[in-house]
Amino acid sequence: MHDRVEKIHFALDLGFSDYCPRENVREITITNKLDLVERAVSMMRIEEAISFSLFERLGPQHPSPQIYALDFPSDLRASMYLLLGGYYRQAILCLRNWLEMRLLGIYFGFVERDETNYEDWKLGKLGEEEAPFGRKRLIARLFARAEFQQADRLFGLRKSLVHLYGQLSSLTHGAGLEKQDLQADTDNVPRYNSRSVDMWFALLCRAYADIVFCLYTAYGDSIFPGLLSDERSEMLSLLPPAYEGEVRSSLDRMAKRT
Repeated sequence: MHDRVEKIHFALDLGFSDYCPRENVREITITNKLDLVERAVSMMRIEEAISFSLFERLGPQHPSPQIYALDFPSDLRASMYLLLGGYYRQAILCLRNWLEMRLLGIYFGFVERDETNYEDWKLGKLGEEEAPFGRKRLIARLFARAEFQQADRLFGLRKSLVHLYGQLSSLTHGAGLEKQDLQADTDNVPRYNSRSVDMWFALLCRAYADIVFCLYTAYGDSIFPGLLSDERSEMLSLLPPAYEGEVRSSLDRMAKRT
């Protein structure tokens, strides 16, 4: 049995990636990018707490909590595992999946009023014309709602989502890899690449900000109860200034009511 396990490890480069002290992508990444990895873990933890808040407030049958449960462990967690293994393009693909799943939860939970469409989607029966898939279709349907239109006017939310979704899709399909020099230091085994880690983190920050703000736009104060006081402060610190100011104001109003 030991020989069979060793063959699997060898075929998957697990021994090289995980066991060699000077070539362990996971340990090199955490050591060289400790601040970055800590912030990424904070974003993951906060997004999970927000999703738990929605589960508590909206109930287990609501589409947003249901789709979150479907996606748990989330694509964000998978993205981090891939990043720490040196699989950078695949890590970006999981970021795109994470963004899509959260936007789908908002679409079916806040925009789509016909519950049968959600049930058909879960069963794989929703027709191509009705399905809210793809960058243009999904975002367009979200911004049919007045709340999202207002968020776009005030904060440029739609433009931010379109640009982010487009960049994630392009990198997923290999476009821009040479321009960004993401293939440097790459060979037939996973290697640590500082530029790739930095690009992934920049995309994560944008995705985190847009997802949190989209959830806030759709559900308002319902996203907050599952966050402890220090987590609320951390959530705000990880948002860009425009989003941070709006969400902070809502938290302040909620505090005054209680």
